[in-house]
Amino acid sequence: MFLASEGCTGPAPAYLSGLDSNSCAPRASDGADAEYMDSVNLATGAVQTVPNVKSFELAEDASAYVAFRLDAEKEKGKSESGEAGGAARFPKPAEFGSELVIRSLAGGQTATFADVTEYAWSKDGAHLAFAVHSKDHPDLDGAFLWTAADGLSSKPHALLAGPGVYKQLAWNEAGSELAFVSDQSDATAAAPVFRLYHAAANATAA
Repeated sequence: MFLASEGCTGPAPAYLSGLDSNSCAPRASDGADAEYMDSVNLATGAVQTVPNVKSFELAEDASAYVAFRLDAEKEKGKSESGEAGGAARFPKPAEFGSELVIRSLAGGQTATFADVTEYAWSKDGAHLAFAVHSKDHPDLDGAFLWTAADGLSSKPHALLAGPGVYKQLAWNEAGSELAFVSDQSDATAAAPVFRLYHAAANATAA
């Protein structure tokens, strides 16, 4: 099974090796127009298309799951960034998240998580870290860790939670440690200060 999206921006990535030269690398960067994602079963040729995909990611050394984030504005059919009704809770509405989907490439089963702003696989695919920043439910904000061995029905656990912005998720090479920054301890300030947090992959908190 492989993945592709509309438009080429460079050579095909490693997981498309062996396909013809017309295979495209994904255009799925924040700020770009949302695109679709095709999932192709190489055994049967069946193609499944997922619309309004903002970005997707596979672990570098594993291919059991793909994670992708939907474009919230495209899903709703309109942008909410200009809505009336008072000032936003934070000055950058674009930082609020959208739905993250984790899909099994073998069976097609999925798990979904709301209001995700960014996500990052560990290199070995054992863990997926993601950040939540909710416009309507700030109490759900946080940095979370999902473990592949626990299966799609398992719940991620919070490394750090509370109203605020969580970003710049980064794994070490071994996939055993995660770092990120957050203004959680200073989120209500006019100019919040971001602090660096660290957690081991088997930790219960950062």
